[in-house]
Amino acid sequence: LSHEYLQGWSANDRPPHLQNLFLGGHLTPGRTEAVMLSQVLADEANAGYDSGWVGAPIVQAVNGVEIRDLSHLVEVVEAARGGGEAEAGQRQGKEGYLVFDVQMSSGPFRLVLPLEGLEEADARICALYGVP
Repeated sequence: LSHEYLQGWSANDRPPHLQNLFLGGHLTPGRTEAVMLSQVLADEANAGYDSGWVGAPIVQAVNGVEIRDLSHLVEVVEAARGGGEAEAGQRQGKEGYLVFDVQMSSGPFRLVLPLEGLEEADARICALYGVP
């Protein structure tokens, strides 16, 4: 989350939770940057979570691990999917799922994705949307 990102909206149209976080948020050793979900690339693996603009939720935790920054998010997700360095108990995910706890303007929300089939979903999404 940056000032430049918020400048994409007029002052009255900015998501209030982002504006509040930017103006009043404090960095801590446990959170060195805010990680925001800017959009969902639609696929059957994430059906039900809409696609495109999703309200810019801030990722608070994945599988119960509080997220420090973007690189930590990647590390936690890779560990849950069976690769990379894992924090205690995170290597296999929570009962076969990736559980994202996020904060939206409307309050807390939980997104749950099954681990099974994510490799195939990644390939489909990358091919369809031109993601390298």
